[in-house]
Amino acid sequence: MKKLQVTLASTFMVMALMACNQDNNGNNDNAPEQEADLGTEQGQGADSSEDLNNADIQVDMEKAVSEFENAYPDASISSIELETERGTWQYEIQGLDDEKEYEIIVDAKTQEVTKEREEALDANDAGGVERQEDALDMDNIIDPQEAVDIALSEAEGAISSWKLEKDDQVTYYEVTVTNAGNDYDIKLDATNGEVLGTDRDD
Repeated sequence: MKKLQVTLASTFMVMALMACNQDNNGNNDNAPEQEADLGTEQGQGADSSEDLNNADIQVDMEKAVSEFENAYPDASISSIELETERGTWQYEIQGLDDEKEYEIIVDAKTQEVTKEREEALDANDAGGVERQEDALDMDNIIDPQEAVDIALSEAEGAISSWKLEKDDQVTYYEVTVTNAGNDYDIKLDATNGEVLGTDRDD
């Protein structure tokens, strides 16, 4: 009788241990799924301060350009770019006259000029050569917001920057749209909004 009791007790212990192991294995199976879900949620959290759609822009392009013209009244503008630097949106405006090139940085919220630079042109570019090639035609161009809206109709995502430049006598906007780690540079004719091309940077 004692041997039977011992045998039954041993059997119950073995069954209890097996049940505990199954519970532990079940918990371990659930753990990776919880971590995966958490990782997905974290991956969706983008920094909205780097998206122009959510930016607090108080200074439009016209006001930023006026700062450049006040600093360098005899120069022509060759490039305007709106981008974020360490969470601060700013205009980088470049220009030139017959002998020098200039650059200023204008805070897009406060209109504060945070940087100015000037540098002599190379001999091959001086005398109005580069000025004639690069000076922007600011007349009859579409508004930057219109350019952004057109770009978003081509590719959805966050707007990380736009710039206004000139190439082969064509003044154009280039709007950068970021989506799922890819950058789409959408080039638009600045006079009529026609899409000239799209480049994808992985």
